[in-house]
Amino acid sequence: IHGVRGKHCYEIEQRVRGECQVAVEDCPFFTAMRNRSTTSLVRKHFDKMGRARFAAIVAAPLLDVNGEVVGVIESTRDISHRILLEEELKATESQLQQFMDLAPVAAFVKNAKGQYLEVNPAACSLYGKPKHEILGRTDLEILDRDTAESFRDEDRQVLKSKEPLQTEEHVSIDGRSQYLSATRFPVVGVNGDVTAVGGLLRDVTALREAQAELHRTQEYMTNVANHSPMIIVTLDMAGNILSFNPGAEASIGHKSSDVIGQSVAV
Repeated sequence: IHGVRGKHCYEIEQRVRGECQVAVEDCPFFTAMRNRSTTSLVRKHFDKMGRARFAAIVAAPLLDVNGEVVGVIESTRDISHRILLEEELKATESQLQQFMDLAPVAAFVKNAKGQYLEVNPAACSLYGKPKHEILGRTDLEILDRDTAESFRDEDRQVLKSKEPLQTEEHVSIDGRSQYLSATRFPVVGVNGDVTAVGGLLRDVTALREAQAELHRTQEYMTNVANHSPMIIVTLDMAGNILSFNPGAEASIGHKSSDVIGQSVAV
């Protein structure tokens, strides 16, 4: 301590709080002296390696029996680790918010009671409601009963099993008939308990309608081929027989079971 006593702060190497200057506007020493009250601040500096460091400084005036300031008691604590963790957390939260805002599929988080804690713009579009009309409410309050009860049952499965759940169902939302592909997953708290349910909903209505139309077309073509007296044969790109209708069987004299898979060159 003999290397410190009797010296000014700017004469001492300040490893925790950074180099001190004779005149600085936010100097906690002079602020405490001037205001006659405790003051605190966080000071950022860079160490010799160029790394950012943060110090929490608290200064309190030392008063004599007459209430006059005769000195200042000052403490300094290195809080670099805490600040860096907070900055990392902010960056993570920002990235998560960007994911929620930009995700092309509906994303949501509900608590164990089924109340919405967070929804992204795609979810608002899917439900046909602004965000403030969804947050804090349950499915029963914003959706028709059948859809709401179906969603709630799936949420309960995730809460109970603590496992992700993938489903696809035909529902009615805001008066629109839709097919939704859903992935629900548990959100686990610090104590290991499932505290919420997160989910992603993708509207696959157009895909399912296209598949249904394709199925109807295939059935129609099969029906035409099966009842036509004409020769109808389909081949793959290699020239192998894929289908051989009854008209072909009658005209050519071969059963479909004998020729399907065979090359027309044989």
